[in-house]
Amino acid sequence: MGCVTSASALLACGFHNYAPQPTLVERLLEAERIVLARPTSDDPFHFQAQKALLGSAENANIPFLVDTPTRRILMLKPNAQVVFAQQDAHAPWDRIIIADSQTGPVTERIVAKLATWKQGGEADRYATFAELLAHPDVRVHRLALRELDRVPYQVLRALPLPLETLRLSKGLYDPQQREFVPIRALLLGLARDPAMVPVLQRGVAAFLPADGAELGAFATALIEAQGAPAVRALMLHLAAEDVSATGQELIIEALAIHAQRVDPLVTHEIYARLGDAVTQQPTLAPAVSRQFGARFLWGMSAVVQAAASEQLFDAADRDDVQRYLALSGG
Repeated sequence: MGCVTSASALLACGFHNYAPQPTLVERLLEAERIVLARPTSDDPFHFQAQKALLGSAENANIPFLVDTPTRRILMLKPNAQVVFAQQDAHAPWDRIIIADSQTGPVTERIVAKLATWKQGGEADRYATFAELLAHPDVRVHRLALRELDRVPYQVLRALPLPLETLRLSKGLYDPQQREFVPIRALLLGLARDPAMVPVLQRGVAAFLPADGAELGAFATALIEAQGAPAVRALMLHLAAEDVSATGQELIIEALAIHAQRVDPLVTHEIYARLGDAVTQQPTLAPAVSRQFGARFLWGMSAVVQAAASEQLFDAADRDDVQRYLALSGG
């Protein structure tokens, strides 16, 4: 979605207070060697490299012991192997995933594409995981969610995504799946299914007190699904006395994201409603400056200028406001 401090890293779920974990592809892209390994009958407690997917399997001294859960899986699945990656000959091995009949072909497909992706093949990478979103195996589905979590939102909107709203909404509030909440919320919004609007409204209300990436994702998704009525509803949350400054900025970030859309009804509603809000509450001006400035949107300069003339900001906020006005020509 876009970090508050960066105009060049506008990620799908990279809200300004959210740093997702490295994905499988990000870990593999750094590797010089990628091997498949299993314990042998002679030594059931240590991994032995069986095949190289990248580089060579020779002298692959993998120091990991075979833990009990893995041993059981490999006993039940005699053709399964564990994927390990190493950045260079002196780097430690990184355990990646268990490659079985479902995850193995996907892993090999990904490894075959790494060279292209290293050279800037983002479009192919995005399309690959858009397709894998519909994979029946939940592990592959989650791999796809993690990768799509990195896609710039405007690119995500344009992908041919196989969106199964029942699958995406099931267990949405499961604490064990919390890392997937932001991207699942965004995908539910992109389904543009009226039946999902109440789900997204509940998400905004549920995460409003938490000040996390989930709030930004649900707010963004709600506008995507409902349009101008969602903007009006979010403005009520923005003005609420119990919403924190972080919560306000997450909502403003969602508004800025959709202010980039070629949809005159939505963009007019955003600029009109948010302009009124800043006029009534000048303390919103720094957040508006950061979020709209990060996206090179200068249509808020007049109200920000007016707010700056009557509101005292701390040094950091004042710098953000002045930077926005300078860049906008205001």
